[in-house]
Amino acid sequence: MMRRPPRPTPARSSAASDVYKRQGLYLEVLPITGSVDAPQIGGEGEAIEYVLKMRQFPQGQMLNTLQANGELNAAHIDQMARQIAEFHLQAPRVPVEHPLGTPDSVMAPEQNFEQIRPFLSDKADLQQLDALQAWARSSFERLHGLLEKRKANGFIRECHGDIHLGNATLIDGKVVIFDCIEFNEPFRLTDVYADTCLLYTSPSPRD
Repeated sequence: MMRRPPRPTPARSSAASDVYKRQGLYLEVLPITGSVDAPQIGGEGEAIEYVLKMRQFPQGQMLNTLQANGELNAAHIDQMARQIAEFHLQAPRVPVEHPLGTPDSVMAPEQNFEQIRPFLSDKADLQQLDALQAWARSSFERLHGLLEKRKANGFIRECHGDIHLGNATLIDGKVVIFDCIEFNEPFRLTDVYADTCLLYTSPSPRD
């Protein structure tokens, strides 16, 4: 299985990628040489791009597929939770002086409200957007001190950045999480609690 790697060069791997290598999921990074019209994987000469060679696994074993088929169970979720917890404990801390993970950086996506507003014309939609923005602002002000403490106490780490059921599969009966975001530091260098947010939108297998 080939995928475009998260970065254009194989010079550095994140903590998440190192885990995948130990699990045998990421095998190697191969250069694409030749030309755009006649590319060659693993050829000689200057690389124009890189691809990631991964261990191939059945698509039917991905957790989102298991969920859709009613086969996802509590044991799978427990395995996933343990893997996330162990990964976060070992993930490098982002230095306190780094700008990411500060309260202001957490609130940076507030610009999305103004980017969305020009595309809305229905009064009810605009009212809903205003209410959501007001809630986000009031929540930020209420939690500002806590966000500062989380940063100071080392909870901002080199995380995965995109944990959800579509980025996890069963390999040899064990849950393996993959496909971390290495190309976007604002997504990846985040609080460990924020790294699990996408999972909360998935229905519980106990429901």
